[in-house]
Amino acid sequence: MRRPGTEHGSAVRNNFPLNCQQFGTYNDTPRNLTVTAVTSTRATLTWIRAVRAFGYILIISAANQMDMVHHMQIASISLTNLNPGTEYQVSVRSVGDGGVTSAAATTTFHSLYVDPPKNLYITKSGASSLTASWDVGASAISFNVELVSQSGSVIRMLNEIVQNTVSFNSLSTGQMYSVRVRAVSRIIQNGVEATHTSEAVQMSTILLCSLQPIDVIFIYEVSNHLTAEELKMVQQVFSDILIGLPPVSIPDGTRVAAVKYLPWVRTIFSYNRFNSTAGAVNAIKYTKWFGALPNTAHMLRYVHAKYFSSTAGSEFAKRPNALSTVIVFSGGRSSTSITTSARNLRQATNVISVGVNGRSDDRELTLMASRPSLKMVAPSYDTLSSLKERILEAICGLLAP
Repeated sequence: MRRPGTEHGSAVRNNFPLNCQQFGTYNDTPRNLTVTAVTSTRATLTWIRAVRAFGYILIISAANQMDMVHHMQIASISLTNLNPGTEYQVSVRSVGDGGVTSAAATTTFHSLYVDPPKNLYITKSGASSLTASWDVGASAISFNVELVSQSGSVIRMLNEIVQNTVSFNSLSTGQMYSVRVRAVSRIIQNGVEATHTSEAVQMSTILLCSLQPIDVIFIYEVSNHLTAEELKMVQQVFSDILIGLPPVSIPDGTRVAAVKYLPWVRTIFSYNRFNSTAGAVNAIKYTKWFGALPNTAHMLRYVHAKYFSSTAGSEFAKRPNALSTVIVFSGGRSSTSITTSARNLRQATNVISVGVNGRSDDRELTLMASRPSLKMVAPSYDTLSSLKERILEAICGLLAP
């Protein structure tokens, strides 16, 4: 083992003595050295703590670069200031009493050439136009943008634009469009400039219907009808639907509220809480799983009284000029009958019911949906995301004159 403080340019303090001539049987080698969260300039290294280890010596090497040496007492490190598009070799040894080091655990990883854009959102939409924006990742100098039709065809393409926002005009009302963005970088390799593109960001879909504003309430149970991981899948599809709607904006854009239920019911946030799509998406994803059995009938009565009664407050009442829609996910049968409460809510607003085949109660999904076409059932939790476009199309149909 090479000594830090010589060719590596890093000194080891007095409380971290080394004996680099003996290793193997004297101290345990770190195990399961893993590299995660790799970007163009960062990476995270973790390993299983070695028995009898006083600390660790980590060496990061790359061609034509000075080795980076780190000494620590925890079994992880977050690396920064990496060079984009570079292969790195990693070596970690444990250090025991008396400075005896173990054999090295080694691995390699390759930093990204360019980080994908982050937080792609539709920031403005009308009956025939949309504007998208995103955050710029490290190493990006420009972006390739595609406008994709509902059938998946690329209908417009912009290459190597330098701004992180783009507008498309002369679009067809009532059609669904997707915006796809890749970051572009140029790196000098062996004296030659090479162009690299990132993976595409998650497709963000916008539904262009009419200029009528939308009031939407997302409702989902957090019961033991579904697991915590399955709840995350529900939250993801609800988030994707919200991203696909015209941007959240008070007072004239989309307004969004969210409700969760078990035997009890809670408003996660009301219409006046968020003035941006990003904030509402994060709040929807944050809600935790609880377990226990749901009382769907109680939830339906709560939503009707809280949001659609004559006494509803301004943060709950729907706007007279807005399309009112409730999207409710039910994971299983209610503990009490929902016949009356479902009918009352259907009469007050448009209800889209969402469930999973073989897990949700089909009869209750039928009772909740305002009409048969608004009952959405996925074959499994893994395929819930396939309902996103159908739900957006249904909302667009409700907006149609």
